[in-house]
Amino acid sequence: PWIARSRSHQTTYPDDLVTRPEIERELRVLAARVVADVVAEGRAITKVAVIVRSTTFFTESHVRTLPAPTTAVDHVADADVVLLERFELRRPTRLLGVRADLAPLPDPP
Repeated sequence: PWIARSRSHQTTYPDDLVTRPEIERELRVLAARVVADVVAEGRAITKVAVIVRSTTFFTESHVRTLPAPTTAVDHVADADVVLLERFELRRPTRLLGVRADLAPLPDPP
């Protein structure tokens, strides 16, 4: 059967995000939603990705491997905020997304 390898959430904002604290706050909200989905499946997160779309519709993403698989919201959210350093954020942000790559399921006995 098909088994998901990732989970994600993204939001297009009716009012563009213009300050870094706004963007960080929304990343943490998205991270919490993704982790909740992953925990409900009984899985763990191995990599995180952040997607940013500016008002010009330029979309950029960056990925980071976590030191160890986790289901801790703080670990995922903190990794997302660190990834934010890779973005220039010169224009207002229209869309944010968070993706989590999942640890493989163990082989059946």
